[in-house]
Amino acid sequence: MRAALIIIAMSLSACAYQQYWVRPGTNLQQTSTDLLECRLKANQGDGGQKVVSTTGIEYPCMGSKGYTLSMYPPSK
Repeated sequence: MRAALIIIAMSLSACAYQQYWVRPGTNLQQTSTDLLECRLKANQGDGGQKVVSTTGIEYPCMGSKGYTLSMYPPSK
Protein backbone atom coordinates (compact mmCIF):
# COMPACT_ATOMS: atom_id res chain seq x y z
CA MET A 1 0.00 0.00 0.00
CA ARG A 2 2.80 2.41 0.91
CA ALA A 3 4.63 1.65 -2.34
CA ALA A 4 1.48 2.46 -4.31
CA LEU A 5 1.17 5.82 -2.56
CA ILE A 6 4.79 6.65 -3.32
CA ILE A 7 4.30 5.80 -6.99
CA ILE A 8 1.16 7.94 -7.19
CA ALA A 9 2.91 10.86 -5.48
CA MET A 10 5.86 10.62 -7.87
CA SER A 11 3.54 10.49 -10.87
CA LEU A 12 1.66 13.58 -9.73
CA SER A 13 4.84 15.52 -9.07
CA ALA A 14 6.07 14.74 -12.58
CA CYS A 15 2.92 16.32 -14.01
CA ALA A 16 3.65 19.55 -12.19
CA TYR A 17 6.64 20.16 -14.47
CA GLN A 18 4.95 19.52 -17.81
CA GLN A 19 6.19 21.81 -20.56
CA TYR A 20 4.65 22.52 -23.93
CA TRP A 21 6.05 23.68 -27.24
CA VAL A 22 4.24 26.86 -28.28
CA ARG A 23 4.45 29.23 -31.23
CA PRO A 24 2.04 32.11 -31.79
CA GLY A 25 -0.50 31.39 -34.51
CA THR A 26 0.21 27.64 -34.55
CA ASN A 27 -2.42 25.03 -33.73
CA LEU A 28 -1.85 21.73 -31.93
CA GLN A 29 -1.92 19.72 -35.16
CA GLN A 30 0.88 21.80 -36.71
CA THR A 31 2.91 21.62 -33.49
CA SER A 32 2.57 17.83 -33.45
CA THR A 33 3.63 17.61 -37.09
CA ASP A 34 6.67 19.81 -36.49
CA LEU A 35 7.68 17.84 -33.38
CA LEU A 36 7.37 14.52 -35.22
CA GLU A 37 9.48 15.89 -38.05
CA CYS A 38 12.18 16.95 -35.58
CA ARG A 39 12.16 13.57 -33.86
CA LEU A 40 12.36 11.67 -37.16
CA LYS A 41 15.22 13.88 -38.30
CA ALA A 42 17.10 13.22 -35.05
CA ASN A 43 16.45 9.49 -35.32
CA GLN A 44 18.06 9.45 -38.77
CA GLY A 45 21.16 10.93 -37.22
CA ASP A 46 23.63 13.48 -38.35
CA GLY A 47 26.82 12.11 -39.82
CA GLY A 48 25.91 8.56 -38.87
CA GLN A 49 25.36 9.33 -35.19
CA LYS A 50 21.87 9.26 -33.71
CA VAL A 51 20.81 11.90 -31.21
CA VAL A 52 19.45 10.15 -28.13
CA SER A 53 18.62 12.89 -25.63
CA THR A 54 15.38 14.86 -25.64
CA THR A 55 17.36 18.06 -25.40
CA GLY A 56 19.50 17.09 -28.35
CA ILE A 57 16.44 16.11 -30.37
CA GLU A 58 13.85 18.77 -29.67
CA TYR A 59 15.46 22.02 -28.56
CA PRO A 60 17.57 22.87 -31.61
CA CYS A 61 15.01 21.75 -34.17
CA MET A 62 11.87 23.21 -32.56
CA GLY A 63 13.71 26.40 -31.69
CA SER A 64 14.74 26.83 -35.32
CA LYS A 65 11.04 26.61 -36.23
CA GLY A 66 10.19 29.46 -33.85
CA TYR A 67 8.84 27.42 -30.90
CA THR A 68 9.53 28.09 -27.25
CA LEU A 69 8.80 26.00 -24.17
CA SER A 70 5.97 27.09 -21.90
CA MET A 71 4.49 25.86 -18.64
CA TYR A 72 1.05 26.48 -20.15
CA PRO A 73 -0.54 24.44 -22.93
CA PRO A 74 -1.16 26.16 -26.22
CA SER A 75 -4.55 27.79 -26.67
CA LYS A 76 -6.92 26.01 -29.02
